[in-house]
Amino acid sequence: MIPTLTQTFDIVFIDADKRNYALYFDLIIDKVKKGGLIITDNVLWSGKVVMPENEMDVDTKAIHDFNKKVNDDKRVTNLLLPVRDGLMLMMKN
Repeated sequence: MIPTLTQTFDIVFIDADKRNYALYFDLIIDKVKKGGLIITDNVLWSGKVVMPENEMDVDTKAIHDFNKKVNDDKRVTNLLLPVRDGLMLMMKN
């Protein structure tokens, strides 16, 4: 469904299956206006994202990898808010 959207967005909220967070980010980044926000929920995953990688379950590893991806992506400036289970705020550059 996302690839068929033709609109551009000021804000996008991602809170879905954790294994596909990076995919959802890739699908919407070009649909977000410059200065727009992408907000992702559960990026701390009950603190499990800081465990040794070899001890992470599949969902935890996916969120961990997503957090690294966003941090390295020059298209966005990000801020991780340690509120409840973690919110990642990304502003498109």
